[in-house]
Amino acid sequence: MDNTSSMSTNQKWVLASMSSGFLLENMDVMFLSFSLSEIIAQMHISSAAGGWIGTFTNLGMFFGGALFGLLGDRIGRVKTFDLSFCHRDWLNLLCPQHHRPLRSPLLSRDRGRR
Repeated sequence: MDNTSSMSTNQKWVLASMSSGFLLENMDVMFLSFSLSEIIAQMHISSAAGGWIGTFTNLGMFFGGALFGLLGDRIGRVKTFDLSFCHRDWLNLLCPQHHRPLRSPLLSRDRGRR
């Protein structure tokens, strides 16, 4: 008895889009693991405080996913998606870095003159 089933073209597209969406959704966690040592060095924080950055990132994803998942069940996914973008935009406006651009040594004119 042959239990193998072939996927239709539509199912393959759905699988590919879900896989790429999963990759894009988790890209921030991947970037954080690569950049955390530089964040700790540039901001002059301890390793323990730097570890809390990853902890709060994971906690935020957990509670945000639960909250917006329940909200999506209640009011619909499209409205929840719009609301999550509005929420993110308002939180970005509250970031102090948004109003005062970061001075990168790579973009500075006096690069290398120390």
